Amino acid sequence: ILDRSQWTMPTDARSSFGYSKSSYWVHVSFLVKHSALWYVWLRYAPLDYVTFYWTQNGKLLDAYESGDAIPFSVRQVHIPENASFRFLEKGEKIDVYIRIHTEGSYRIPLEIHQSQHFESDTAELLVFQGIYYGVLIVMSIFNLVLYFITGIRSYFHYVFYVATSLGSRLAIDGTGFQFLWANSPVINQWGVPITFWLSSMAFLLFSYTFLSINNAGIKTRIYFKLLAILGLLIGLGLPFLSYNQFVPLVILYATLLMFSSLISSIILTLLGYQYAGIFAIATMMTAVAFGITVVESLGYYSDQTFMIYSYPIARMFEIVLFAIALGVRIRFLQNQRISAEKEMILHRENSIQSIEQYKRLYESAMTGNFVLDIEGNVKSANTAFYELLGNDRNHNVQMYFDLDISMVFKKGVESEAFKITKEIMGKNGKWFSVNIYKVEIDNVIQFEGSLVDVTDRVEAQKTRADAEKNKMQALQQLVVGVAHEINTPLGVVRTSCDFARESILKMQSSVERNELTKGNLIECLSSSEEALKISETSCLRMAELIQSFKRVSVEQMSFDIEPLNLIELKRRLKESAAQYSVPISINITNSTANEFHTFSEGIHWILNELLKNSYEHAKSENGVFVEFELNNQSLRIHFYDQGVGVKGENIDLIFDPFFTTGRGVDRKLGLGLYQTKNIIVQLLHGTVEVNNINGLNFEITIPLLLAEST
Repeated sequence: ILDRSQWTMPTDARSSFGYSKSSYWVHVSFLVKHSALWYVWLRYAPLDYVTFYWTQNGKLLDAYESGDAIPFSVRQVHIPENASFRFLEKGEKIDVYIRIHTEGSYRIPLEIHQSQHFESDTAELLVFQGIYYGVLIVMSIFNLVLYFITGIRSYFHYVFYVATSLGSRLAIDGTGFQFLWANSPVINQWGVPITFWLSSMAFLLFSYTFLSINNAGIKTRIYFKLLAILGLLIGLGLPFLSYNQFVPLVILYATLLMFSSLISSIILTLLGYQYAGIFAIATMMTAVAFGITVVESLGYYSDQTFMIYSYPIARMFEIVLFAIALGVRIRFLQNQRISAEKEMILHRENSIQSIEQYKRLYESAMTGNFVLDIEGNVKSANTAFYELLGNDRNHNVQMYFDLDISMVFKKGVESEAFKITKEIMGKNGKWFSVNIYKVEIDNVIQFEGSLVDVTDRVEAQKTRADAEKNKMQALQQLVVGVAHEINTPLGVVRTSCDFARESILKMQSSVERNELTKGNLIECLSSSEEALKISETSCLRMAELIQSFKRVSVEQMSFDIEPLNLIELKRRLKESAAQYSVPISINITNSTANEFHTFSEGIHWILNELLKNSYEHAKSENGVFVEFELNNQSLRIHFYDQGVGVKGENIDLIFDPFFTTGRGVDRKLGLGLYQTKNIIVQLLHGTVEVNNINGLNFEITIPLLLAEST
């Protein structure tokens, strides 16, 4: 025993001394004032070796061993902490020496109690531990049942964290040594570091799933994954590190985990996730309690009451708050799922409405839409399909089109890519633009197609082709007519010139033979003069023909836009009729327009040409009837010659160039009505229709121009 001068008296109430490789001795000396059973109670369980020495007057009375490195059964007092007792008489002076050696933290919270106080405190501590362990066990079982019911992994991770927290507490406060492995003190050597490490890893796993780190940003995910790798590396180092090396390392790692989870939960709380706020409060409570415990284990702070009660209470509230947060989170996720389901239902309803709308559009579309199977049978089609084709429903495609499309269709069934895009005549006589595509839906090959009625376009193309053909025929007829009309006077000119040349040559020959007489000279000159006169007449005829040909083009006829005066037009038309000795009757009806502008001279020209044509061909005693209808948009002219008309086969030819029934009579060219139609259509932008009822009748419509538009 050391001399009293070599002992160190405590200067404060500190009972924690941190980590050390040396052994600690504690000396307690007291004078007994009451005869009773006295207990020396070292209220910290995880101490490896503890020996109590009871001495009196320098003599050893008793020695008792305790500590979690020796079997629990050798202890004098069977409680989780280390304690020793002895009955002492009043007036005795006792010295108690306690030797402590451990690899962990030297925490030596020493108390001395009489038996009744000791039993009261131990009973109180036992009740508290029962509540603590009961809460943890109940929360574990309850959430484990929820996991099996819901299959949500967060519940399982929560149970894992609570179970490891329970294991670490059993190892730290000695309860596990007392009730579970009393004869296996070797478990105590690894119980605290292993369960503490497992608890840290479980907290990491629970935080990762609870805070949905997997859905966070890539940097956050990488950071937490690095934390997991670091924790695994620390666990792998357990066999190679000593107790007082491994435990501080795990403490530092757990602190980093708490801080990281706390920051993440605070950020989520600010983003509107309420359950993350509860998680942050729980983590903050445990972090504060854990931090104070770490500071105490390092010897910088000592509070036995906090160690015994406050830290377990904080952990217990943490477990409960985590459970509440988990419930709130599940409710939050359920609300999100319900909202998503509602949105999905709404989207489905909108999709159904869109499909219904598409069906209505499909059914009411002007385009014929249809679906064929590989046999060419119509699986489905809209109303327009049957209306366009005019056939009964549910027939093979051959019922609607010629065999050529069926042959192409059969070849397309065997090809990888199939497409028909062509114009086909249906069996109902109409033309259709058909598009058919090969598609595969749910491993079923079918053909989707559409058809559009293009009969009008095809017929318009045919009409344009016919018009072009007629145009070429008219041009050919015009060229032939021009050649024919020019050929006759030109032949006369050539014949006359040849005759005159022969006369001159004959006279020249007589001169050379000195046989020219006065009579021969006069005869030769007279013949040449007659030939020249005939040539001159023919040339003048050709000039007249050329002028007539030039008038075929309206560009060669000079007409100006001027106000239309029907009264003046009526007067001039009567004068022309008088020249041809043709009776005429003119009527003006529905003259509602004020002042209109048009090519007035052009209108007079065509009416004069029609009047001339009636004079030459109608041969009618009834004369000509002309009626004018004038409104704000157009002038309608009804011209009836009331004559013999034309033959039926000629009614469509009267507007062709060089068509005439009187060719050779008074030099008729057959260009008058051709020029008339050109002026009406090209210059006046009007229309003309002709019929052969009670004479040759013309219906002319001419649009008028407003004065400000001229």
